[in-house]
Amino acid sequence: MKTKQFKNENNEVVKLSASEIIVNLGGGAEILDNLLNNSKVLWTNNNPESTFDAQTITVLNDSDYNYLMVIFDAVVPYQNYCTYFLKKPNKTFGLPFTQVFNDGSQTLRNRAFSRLNATQYQFRTGYLNGTVNNDICVPIQIIGLKKIL
Repeated sequence: MKTKQFKNENNEVVKLSASEIIVNLGGGAEILDNLLNNSKVLWTNNNPESTFDAQTITVLNDSDYNYLMVIFDAVVPYQNYCTYFLKKPNKTFGLPFTQVFNDGSQTLRNRAFSRLNATQYQFRTGYLNGTVNNDICVPIQIIGLKKIL
């Protein structure tokens, strides 16, 4: 069973499976209710199956939100969506994605992004195994969250 690492309020690293997250954090209904009532789509990529060059985007004002949910496609146009939840950054973050194959080989994908201010985010060039590739880690949507749980 896959697990995800999180840092709790004491800055301790904990590993939880999807079912443990739902059970330990108040149940699926509460989590879903929170996401529906405390979130807002701040930006949507209008052309998600296209190459995404490095650029600065304009988002709806994120001042009312403490966290971001960034949804991205690991490899366009395969719709291999990944989601990152993070505290609203004031620094540069990466959208990393590692794919491991049965033979043990792997591909490393990454695209850095920065929150410049409440309405502007900058996405940098995408990379596949250290080589520029703007079909990698294409942002699909940014959602503001008042709280995660």
